Amino acid sequence: MKKLILTLMLSLSLCACQQHKPELSVFYDTQHTAFSQKTLKGHWVLINYFAAWCHPCVKEIPVLNAFHKMHPQLVVLGVNFQPLSLAKLNAERQQLKINFPVLQHDPAKAWGLTPAAVLPTTLVLNPAGKVFKTIQGPNTSASLNKLYGLMHA
Repeated sequence: MKKLILTLMLSLSLCACQQHKPELSVFYDTQHTAFSQKTLKGHWVLINYFAAWCHPCVKEIPVLNAFHKMHPQLVVLGVNFQPLSLAKLNAERQQLKINFPVLQHDPAKAWGLTPAAVLPTTLVLNPAGKVFKTIQGPNTSASLNKLYGLMHA
């Protein structure tokens, strides 16, 4: 009986010690919509790093807005290069007239991506969630149309 109790206690303690890795990290945009690798799987995703003080970033926002509107099957996400409070991030999003979701926090580390080192940077993830392309510098309508063609070749 003692062996059975010891075995049971040992089994329970081993189960308790196993750490269950969270399936996927969830990140929220300024409107409290949840995004995770699981919910994005099967979609092409563009993650654009920007800052209000970055003139090329500000200049490309209307281009990204138009691309987002023209291709609703794609997911365009913004990430502010500098972490801001939700209130400041919302104010900046409105000031810059960003029409696509802007994440409250950078998902790069949690999702195994290389964070942006220069601005603007856009990470393009394929439907499997792997980096398909990294674009450093501002996007244009022509460059995004070319990218769209590559994604659907």
